[in-house]
Amino acid sequence: MFVADGPYNRGAYGRSRMVPAIALVIFPPIVGSLVDYFSEVADSPDYSPAYFLFAACELIACILIYALPLPVGGNTFRYDLSSDYSIRNYGEDPSRKFGITLELVVISIVTTFLGTAWSVSQVFDPLLYQDIHFTHLMLGASQSTVFLFAIPFLWVSKNLIQNIGESNLISTAFAFHSLHLAGLSFTDEWRFWWWSTPFETMKAFTVPLLWLALVAAVEHDSSKGKRIAMHYLLGVTHFGIGRILGCAVVGFVAEKYSMSLSYRAMSVFCLVMSVLYLLFHHCFMKPRHRKKMAERCALQRESVNGSCLLLVETMPVNGRIVPATQS
Repeated sequence: MFVADGPYNRGAYGRSRMVPAIALVIFPPIVGSLVDYFSEVADSPDYSPAYFLFAACELIACILIYALPLPVGGNTFRYDLSSDYSIRNYGEDPSRKFGITLELVVISIVTTFLGTAWSVSQVFDPLLYQDIHFTHLMLGASQSTVFLFAIPFLWVSKNLIQNIGESNLISTAFAFHSLHLAGLSFTDEWRFWWWSTPFETMKAFTVPLLWLALVAAVEHDSSKGKRIAMHYLLGVTHFGIGRILGCAVVGFVAEKYSMSLSYRAMSVFCLVMSVLYLLFHHCFMKPRHRKKMAERCALQRESVNGSCLLLVETMPVNGRIVPATQS
């Protein structure tokens, strides 16, 4: 719902992500402690508590969806074809079909690379932690730490997007991926559990806050229906294509050389991508976006009889929305 409502509900969208974040703070240590207990009783690894708890949560969610009066049906996300420019997306032509733009291509590529780095920490980090004798309780606590640090930032997500900008947050996500992977690459040499703690907390900027920036980055030139389609596209590129590439590349390098070398190589890649994306956005994409809006303004000034001034003043650029002033 908040994705469909567009840039004016960024704060609500960020706060809506707090609910699953709180759940991810509470349940991983509980599941980890149960797995440790039942594994000790069975004298062999027993992960059944995790699956049973997951099935119970799914059953409760299904019951709540059936019982609560949630909006369903074809009108929930219907494309808005109103002729009122105040409720349409910057005067977009309703007959315009979903097209491939340069912005879409760039953000899809960037999201794929971010998913590549995320897959490394998601798949191979637990293997590193097991090598230094992490218990399942410690693994769960490390996951909880990520979202515990993310909750305060999710609460002020609207201010983050407006004051910092989504492009800077995306570049920051690459930088934190780089620091996280570089720090954990020394786990084999420095086999201390506390060494991973500061680098694990950096994941708060690589998924929870990154997702706010990605959603904000694709909503500028998208109408209601297109924003929802873009949201699914981000999920496919980040959690699908990116994960496949990351696991394949890092797994090959780790098997050929070592896990430490694969982590350091991915760390360098993320650092380079952080700098390149920031330069590309501020030197090319941002001026191009402003030029495109100026051209649209010039065309609309002839037909909308001056209302274009309102459109330009409220147009978000790099995550910032400047309120229009009425004379």
